[in-house]
Amino acid sequence: MKLNKNYFEARININNLRGGLLSEIISEVKIPNRKLPRPFFVQDDHSFCVGYFLSYDAHLDGDLILSICKRGDWKLLANWIADLLVLYVDTRAGEIKVMNGQTGKFPCFFSVEEGWVTISTSFFNVRRHLRRLDINLDEVVDSIVWNQASFTSESTIFKQIRRLPPAALLSIDRDLKTQMSPLINRLDMLKERVEPFQTAEEFTSALLDRVLQVVKRHSQAVNGSRIAAELSSGFDSGLVVYMLKNVNVGQFTAYTDYSPYMTEDTNIDTVRKFCQKHGIVDRLNDISELFPFSEIKKLEESKGEDYVTDHGFENHWWFHRTVSGGSEVALFTGDGGDEMYGMYDDTWIRFPIQFNYLSTVGLESWNIGEILTDMGKDILFGKGRYSAKTYYPSPFSSSVTALGQLYFPTFWETGVWPLRPLADPRISEVIKQIPKSLRVPNKRHEIWRLRPDIFIKEQFVPKAGPDRFGRRFIDERQKLIIEVLSNSVLGSWGLVKAKDIRDDFVKGKVDKYKAGGLSVLMLGLLVLELYLQKNNIK
Repeated sequence: MKLNKNYFEARININNLRGGLLSEIISEVKIPNRKLPRPFFVQDDHSFCVGYFLSYDAHLDGDLILSICKRGDWKLLANWIADLLVLYVDTRAGEIKVMNGQTGKFPCFFSVEEGWVTISTSFFNVRRHLRRLDINLDEVVDSIVWNQASFTSESTIFKQIRRLPPAALLSIDRDLKTQMSPLINRLDMLKERVEPFQTAEEFTSALLDRVLQVVKRHSQAVNGSRIAAELSSGFDSGLVVYMLKNVNVGQFTAYTDYSPYMTEDTNIDTVRKFCQKHGIVDRLNDISELFPFSEIKKLEESKGEDYVTDHGFENHWWFHRTVSGGSEVALFTGDGGDEMYGMYDDTWIRFPIQFNYLSTVGLESWNIGEILTDMGKDILFGKGRYSAKTYYPSPFSSSVTALGQLYFPTFWETGVWPLRPLADPRISEVIKQIPKSLRVPNKRHEIWRLRPDIFIKEQFVPKAGPDRFGRRFIDERQKLIIEVLSNSVLGSWGLVKAKDIRDDFVKGKVDKYKAGGLSVLMLGLLVLELYLQKNNIK
């Protein structure tokens, strides 16, 4: 994927902040125009506020955001159900404030180096201004195992570049003192105690009413924009598509990626029957040849401008480009559905650090020692670094907000903006009232079995695990794997068993790497290796 670098960016010389030169600071702010989400810029004599917003809550506009910023009510903005990125500069107070909204759809990278503050939604745009880059080994190891999906981090693989988590505030004063603060109090998230519904019927009815309200509110937020939806043969995206049909958003197309290599929620016969039942227009896309690292030519041409992300999944780039058709579109997805059903369990809120540590230790079941060296495992499982972490509470699960970090470039470049109504905190209010009889592993089936008017019997099948599509690269890109590992940067740092893995592939001993967990680690390893090698980072 070739990036056009047309991203939000602010580059502020600290002397201009100290000298109160507002116009000089404004001239160094780049904010690309688009409809979804909407950009805003407002100023007064000594301050300005700039960024993007799309509110699924009460009315919001630039003037209101500026007034909130001026009185310092950042917690109000953090609790607003909206896609938000806000930069506020006050030359009289000599301060820079950056706030990331709770949905986490905007990655926000920044550096404070040599008298300059650089802020951007593009990792590359921050990195290109730096003359020195020091490696953060903790984050490197986390990137291999996708740990950013289980715990929101302010670190990146370079010590000079940090990122602002969702629902957090970055403060920088005229002396370049920097502070990041969570804006949502996890104890506030635990205060409300509600009684569960007595019956499954009562709960299901309340949940459907709430989902309908939320989908309607999301559709109103993008009123006037073209609407599309993702659709698999599972429950979550099907529920969203069904609700879209019922809130009368007009004609829209549901898009389904499928392949005979995919076994997880991609049964096209089931999708067709569901669409026929509800009168939904569906477009089926065979993505069999868009498996990770399938685009060899594009990999060779890449100059390493992507941050460590899931760009090995070429199908995401292709899918979003197909959906947009060259114009901006609001894409409704079922993302957040997996997490939604477990929101009644607040263990991850009560004990976030412990939860993150135990989740990471659970990676041992993936035979992680086949990939990481003892040094790599010592870093990953080191208890000291977990106790030193800062927890940034958000009503959205970190596995959902991580999607904003992973796929933002594909959304931004193609004009697609994702809407994730099932991740809306207003739905979790109802989920907390789930009857005890439904607090079972297969709760989806038990909940939706009561609604044959929505779902068809073919949807009530076990959800498959990692599929052949995602691990095709193990079989079909062995030459690439051998070449990359022959020049392994991570191996030279002593973090991964690059030589052992390479030797296995040379000898054709690859079956163990196809296992669900190891195939995911191999993907993370190759993505990171390609990035480091193409950027000549040693």
